[in-house]
Amino acid sequence: VTAKDIIDAYSLNKVLDEFAIELAWPLRDRRFFDELDRRHEAVKQATRALDTTRQIETALQLHGLIYEWADNSVLLETWQRLTSRLQMYFALHQRARN
Repeated sequence: VTAKDIIDAYSLNKVLDEFAIELAWPLRDRRFFDELDRRHEAVKQATRALDTTRQIETALQLHGLIYEWADNSVLLETWQRLTSRLQMYFALHQRARN
């Protein structure tokens, strides 16, 4: 994994995030916020347990909510393909920072 690999993934993720938020924003309702709270709590629990693998998984699941809510199947598929790379980069980052 090179620095360019990471920069490429994060720069694409930034653009996709903006698009997903633009699509999802007007569609939010009580179910969205309930799920947002549930996923946020899962991240906090993994953090308190010092479970780094679960921290990464739950953080990506939390982040993925906007993609799920955006109602665009191609965008969601792209996010799902990108998450495996992001998961690896987060793991490398955590290992490097001990």
